[in-house]
Amino acid sequence: MNSVKKENLKRLMSPKNIAFFGGRDVEVAIREAQRRGFNGPIWPVNPNRKSILGIKCFKSVDELPTPPDASFIAVPSRFVSNIVRDLDKVGAGGAVCYSAGFGETGPLGQILESELSSLAKDMVLIGPNCYGFINYLENVALWPFAHGGMNPGYGAAIITQSGMLSSDITMTDRSIPITHMISVGNQVSVTIEDFIDFLCDNPKVKAIGVHIEGIKDIRKLHDA
Repeated sequence: MNSVKKENLKRLMSPKNIAFFGGRDVEVAIREAQRRGFNGPIWPVNPNRKSILGIKCFKSVDELPTPPDASFIAVPSRFVSNIVRDLDKVGAGGAVCYSAGFGETGPLGQILESELSSLAKDMVLIGPNCYGFINYLENVALWPFAHGGMNPGYGAAIITQSGMLSSDITMTDRSIPITHMISVGNQVSVTIEDFIDFLCDNPKVKAIGVHIEGIKDIRKLHDA
């Protein structure tokens, strides 16, 4: 990961503002961001709606007040590439792509995924086909469902390719202190190894748990 991408990953994980692209699916994500305690600007983006949860909607990336540090994308897969292209053009930090319908679905999805990988460039993209992340240390959630979890100022960071497993772990009653929950999905831009590197720099992260369905680059994992 180059230096620009590293800085954009920091912006994504510790955002001052968040843009939400979509309709009904982002309503839950916005509520979860608010419930987690995020108090920065929230910008819904939807060309067909005037507001979401009482918050004014913007019609496109170009209408946003400033390039967003973080974005949550929950639109049909065929629209994702244009959003990512526009975000990269304006200098956005990064995005979570909750949208599915990519490499996990077959040849057509693989074409869309390959296009997405080339469009992200230095902008960090988590996913597609993922839940996103919760940064418990800084009260940031880009997450599509209700979640639990607690943090006393330190704990374990968990990285997984599974959305449902990550959601289940946040709901545990075993009082596991969690600093980060990260669901990486298809890893077209940022990978498990990138997150290990990122989290190792944080002294509040005392342990890292990794759930892997498949390893793409053994050397990169070894080095991390």
